[in-house]
Amino acid sequence: YEEAEGIEVLYVSISHDAKLTKCNPWVLAIGDSNVRAFSKEWSDVTHLNVLLGRNFQKVAVSPSVYNEHFAERDWTKFQDEQLVFEGQTLHICVY
Repeated sequence: YEEAEGIEVLYVSISHDAKLTKCNPWVLAIGDSNVRAFSKEWSDVTHLNVLLGRNFQKVAVSPSVYNEHFAERDWTKFQDEQLVFEGQTLHICVY
């Protein structure tokens, strides 16, 4: 997104899908990331910053983005639709 659009992502909002899964048995590559990082509000964006060497700021979830893209979804694996870019903000929906 950043390269294609020439827009640097500075902000991240984290939403959860209809049934948040605390541990996904199919995701084993990053260990504790699988179990904790995105199910805990205090660690989600911080975890991205550590993994990616970035300094994203966490922002509130946009009700319009959530309702349009995430509200009725219940993912069981990573999919592109879980990421919505809007200007300098990345909206992520965690399953």
